[in-house]
Amino acid sequence: MSKTIFHIDVNSAYLSWEAVSRLQKGEELDLRTIPSAVGGNPKKRNGIILAKSIPAKKYNIKTGETLHEAFKKCPELCVVSPSYDLYMKCSNAMYEILKNGGLKPGGLNFDAKLRRPSFKTTDLFYGHIAGMDSFAYGLKVAHKMLQDGVLEDFIDKRYSGYDKEIGKKIIGNEVDLEDLEDYILNKNNVVNESGRQERLESIINQYVLEVDNL
Repeated sequence: MSKTIFHIDVNSAYLSWEAVSRLQKGEELDLRTIPSAVGGNPKKRNGIILAKSIPAKKYNIKTGETLHEAFKKCPELCVVSPSYDLYMKCSNAMYEILKNGGLKPGGLNFDAKLRRPSFKTTDLFYGHIAGMDSFAYGLKVAHKMLQDGVLEDFIDKRYSGYDKEIGKKIIGNEVDLEDLEDYILNKNNVVNESGRQERLESIINQYVLEVDNL
């Protein structure tokens, strides 16, 4: 069996995602073209730098330093707060694609939508590049989560009941609704298990936060 190796990387992942999202919402300024950074609270000027643009690197802006220190180096630095929901959505999509062995038998298809003020061929070109940056970022996160098996372990425990007793009979089509009714009415102690969605979201958030170190 032949092996396919993907080399996946994203320059300043958070910054690239923020830039793509804002351009898609109609903003004309591309954060990647100016001294900019993602992190903390830009109004209060507290928190740390999570990602910075290539122009910001010329001012020696460093990931992990405080916004206060960054503004000393570059007073005109444009700082935006991170949008974790955006990162999670794309990471989750790529996670499912990887789990299913890719998009068979086709490939990856998406449209680069141009906004009303954008009408040149170069706008479409940038739109496609930005879209692929986003997918590449999500792919890095998804690959690491699959390697660590963090969601698989939870799913296995969550649905372990289907490997035995009544659950196994359900999978094997050995029971009907009347059988299930009798089973539950005769069961003395019914314990509901929490879905723990908040915990799962926090796990994905952690991987999104650490993607640049993967």
